[in-house]
This record gives sequence, structure tokens and C-alpha cells, in this order.
Amino acid sequence: MNTVSNIAVLLLLTFVVESMEEQEFKTKEKGATKHAEKILPHESSEDVCTGCKSLIGKMKEKMGKETSKEKILKQLDEFCSKDKKVEAACKKIKGDVKKQLCEAFSKGGDAETVCKKVKLCEKKHPHHL
Repeated sequence: MNTVSNIAVLLLLTFVVESMEEQEFKTKEKGATKHAEKILPHESSEDVCTGCKSLIGKMKEKMGKETSKEKILKQLDEFCSKDKKVEAACKKIKGDVKKQLCEAFSKGGDAETVCKKVKLCEKKHPHHL
């Protein structure tokens, strides 16, 4: 009986810790979303996603299989400075997001996949479909 009690306590503690971690993640995610909304209140997430996919698509067309980070960054800057259709996405592509986008682009995948990896497009959850 003592072993069964110990296992039950361990399972309960595991559940409690997982619940606390999930709540902490949700809190941080909400804070990040509010911060993003303050920075770009007039840019919808759909505009950002569409712009990102367009940007990545155009870069893939121009660059082909080129994956050097220097060339990716150069093309990214070039498209962002010339193409108003990708403006919403380009405003979000700064600092760490730019590094992550470069990394995701260099690994391949279609435009939507790349944009989802850097969180410029939302992932659809099964219960939202």
C-alpha cells in the first residue's frame, strides 16, 4: 500500500507541475501578443502572414536552392525595401525574428511552413478547424 501511495503522490505532483508550466506559458504568450499589438496595432495578423508568405515565395523564386545566410539576409533586406506588399511582415522581421527566418528559409520548406516556424503565421489547431 505504501508503494501505491507513493506512486499516486508522484503522479499528482507531475500533473500539478505540468499544469503550472502550461499556465505560465499561456501567460507569457498573452503578454507577447499584447506587446505585438501595441507595436503594430494597425497590422492584422492576416496581413503579416500574407506578406510573409509572399516575401518568402518571391525570395525562393529568385534564389532557388541558395541557402547562404548572407545572401538570404541580402535578399530579405532588398525585398523589404522595395515591395510595399510585404510591408506588414517586414515590420515584424527584426532582430531574433530575422535570424529565425533566415534559419528557417535556409532549411527549406514552403513559404507557409517557414512563416509558421517564425510565428508570422498562426498554426491552426485541430479544434479550430
